[in-house]
Amino acid sequence: MGIRGEPVTAHTANSTYAERHPRWHAQDSGHKARAVWSFAQRLGISPSHVVDVGCGAGGVTARLGHVWPVVEGWDTSAEAIAIAKREHPQCSFTHGAFERSGQRADLILCLDVVEHVAGDVALMKALSGCAEHLIFRVPLDWSVLDACRPTRLQESLDHWGHVQLYDRRLLAQRLGEAGLTMHAITYDRVPPGPPRTWAGHVTGALRTLGDTTHPAPFAWLLGGWSVLVHATRTAPVHATR
Repeated sequence: MGIRGEPVTAHTANSTYAERHPRWHAQDSGHKARAVWSFAQRLGISPSHVVDVGCGAGGVTARLGHVWPVVEGWDTSAEAIAIAKREHPQCSFTHGAFERSGQRADLILCLDVVEHVAGDVALMKALSGCAEHLIFRVPLDWSVLDACRPTRLQESLDHWGHVQLYDRRLLAQRLGEAGLTMHAITYDRVPPGPPRTWAGHVTGALRTLGDTTHPAPFAWLLGGWSVLVHATRTAPVHATR
């Protein structure tokens, strides 16, 4: 995930981000790959050709290559692609912007990417013409808890390099602006590390309760979740006489 014209992602190959996240979140790849595959299975999507846009260090791409016939990884960061090729030499990785390549796929994955892009709607719109199905994974950074502590929220956004702040309603709005129809949504949460404070123990227990019941209200109150969204290009409406 690098530079796409004017929009600049936080996953640019700059020293600050690379120093903060030298593994490019590879430790979360197994969880994300399982979540995406399970989501696609529930939706009945069985793609022959998958492109992982903004693949980073390639962990998700490599894992999904075991369950789908052809899975390619694309990223605009040369640094990320170099790591992906070194760590997963059996997979296909390309340095570049897939949405500008003129190629198509059955399914595009765009996982933890749009929150890093200033022109998020433009990227969504460009990707909408590249595949029949799209699956986005997007963190819901906005919550009531974080609204009460804006300084901490800004520190978190700076740390993770997020330039877009979403809740479920705003994400749906942005997808609509990009000409996409959202067909399904599910909440997903990478298991966190052990809490370090008593407040962390409390919010951790509540988030675990949310995982076992219905996460939507807990995500709205506490944050900590991402969503997986299945979308397709909205069919044009033709005027009738």
